[in-house]
Formats: sequence, C-alpha cells, structure tokens
Amino acid sequence: MEKPVAARAMKMNAPGTWRELKHRLEARRTALNVEIAAYPGPITGCDAQFNHLLELRSGINLELKRLEEAHGDGDKK
Repeated sequence: MEKPVAARAMKMNAPGTWRELKHRLEARRTALNVEIAAYPGPITGCDAQFNHLLELRSGINLELKRLEEAHGDGDKK
C-alpha cells in the first residue's frame, strides 16, 4: 500500500534527500549538455532529436528551479 502524500512529503524534508535529488537533476543536465554540444550539424530529418534534447534540458532546468524554490536552497550555483 502506498504511503499518504504527507508521509512521502515528510521524507523529502531530509537534507540528504534534497541534495540527492538536486545532484541527480544536475548530473542529468550535465549529460544532456555534453550530448547537445557533441550533436552534429544539421542533418535533414534529425532536428527532431536535437529539439527533444533541448526540451529535456529545459525541463530539468525548470525542475531544479522548482526544487531550489521549494527547499529554499541557499546553495545555488
């Protein structure tokens, strides 16, 4: 049986949990940045993949911002 939302939210208050989530999002963003930087020049029919990578990175940036705002993270870079 799944725990109630309040119980799950309380677990997120642990500083280590916030750091781990932030670390995972930052690591994924870094990997996407590397992939985007290494992406070859325009190739007909392949721009959809590149745009998808940009959308993923944008979503991760948004999630990091939301995480920092929710946690009141003073460790911003």
